[in-house]
Amino acid sequence: MSVKRQLSYLIAVFVLLCCVVPAESAEVIIIGDTQLKPVLDVVREMEKVLPSHARAYAPSQVHGNLRTVVNEESAKAVIALGKDAVDIAVNLPESIPVIYGMLIMPPKAHRQNMTGVYMETPIDEYLALINRSFPGMRRIGVIYSSDTEKFVKSVDSLQIKALKAKNSYEFVNAVNSLNVDALLLLPDKHLLSPTAVEAVYLFSFRKKIPVLGISEKHVKEGSLLALVFDTAGMGRQLAEMAKTVLSTGNAELVSPSSPQRFNLYINTDTARKMNINIPEEIIRKAKRIYP
Repeated sequence: MSVKRQLSYLIAVFVLLCCVVPAESAEVIIIGDTQLKPVLDVVREMEKVLPSHARAYAPSQVHGNLRTVVNEESAKAVIALGKDAVDIAVNLPESIPVIYGMLIMPPKAHRQNMTGVYMETPIDEYLALINRSFPGMRRIGVIYSSDTEKFVKSVDSLQIKALKAKNSYEFVNAVNSLNVDALLLLPDKHLLSPTAVEAVYLFSFRKKIPVLGISEKHVKEGSLLALVFDTAGMGRQLAEMAKTVLSTGNAELVSPSSPQRFNLYINTDTARKMNINIPEEIIRKAKRIYP
C-alpha cells in the first residue's frame, strides 16, 4: 500500500472514530445566556468548582426540549441562570433537581425539588455596613410592596422605618413622608419606575438624605453607595450548592440563600454634597468609586 493510500486510510479511520465515539455526558446541565458577561463570569467560576463534567446551553437551545437533553446527557441536576432559563427548567419532572441563579428574588414557581441563590442583598448587610461606618444614620427608611415584604419582615431592627406601597405613585408619596437619615431601595419592579427613581433623587438631594441603591447604576445616578453581588462568588456558591444536591439528589434539602460576597460601589460626589464623611477603610474596600 502506498504512503498516500495509507494516509488516506488513517484519516478515514480517524473521522469514523470521531463520529462513533460519544462525547462525554454532562452530569450537570447549565442553562444561561453566556453572551451576557455576568452570566458568563458565573458559569466560568462554576466550571472551576464543579467536581463533575458540566455542559452549558443557551435557553434557545433547550426551549421545548430540555427534558430530552437531560435524558441524552444522563444529567443529574440542572442549573438555570436568569428568568428565561428558570422558566424552562421549572417544567422538568420533579425527579430532576433544579438550582436557580441570577434572579433578583426567588422564583414564584411552585416546584419542590428546587433551590438556588438569589441576587437580593439582605437588609442586614446594609445595616452592618451603616452601623460600622456611618453611625449618624440611625433611622433607615424602606418602602416595600407585597413582593418584597418578606425581606423587610425578616429584619428585626428598630433602625428600619418601613412603609408599604402598592405602586410607584404610592411609593413616591411614602418617600416624601419619611423622616429618616437614609433611604434604602429594594429591587421592587412594581415600585421603582424610572419616574419614581427620579423623584427619589430629587427628594434625596433636596432633603440631603442619602439613597442606598441596589446596583452600580444607582450609584452612578447619585446613590451614596450600593452593595452588589459578586459574580465569581455567586458562581462558587452555586457550584458548592450543586455538589450538595448531587450527593443527595434532592434540592429541597438545601435552603435557598442570598449571596455570600458583595462588591461595594461608592459615589464620593454625593457624599461631598451631603457633607457625609466616608471612612478611608470603606474607600479602600470599594470595588469602584464615582467621584
